[in-house]
Amino acid sequence: ALEEFPVSLTLTGEYQAVKAFIDKLLLLRRITTLSSVSVRLTGGEKRVANELQAIIKLVSYYSAQ
Repeated sequence: ALEEFPVSLTLTGEYQAVKAFIDKLLLLRRITTLSSVSVRLTGGEKRVANELQAIIKLVSYYSAQ
């Protein structure tokens, strides 16, 4: 039987790096399901160019045998 466990991640970085990480997560679709992805710009009024924060919630699975 497969067991599941929730995982929450917060990533901060340049757009390209965050996108690459999410793309890699999508390749794990046999053992991971993305529940939600929230993205926002970081830095308040002094925003750093191309920097953002992504909050990712997913469920991962493993065999309990």
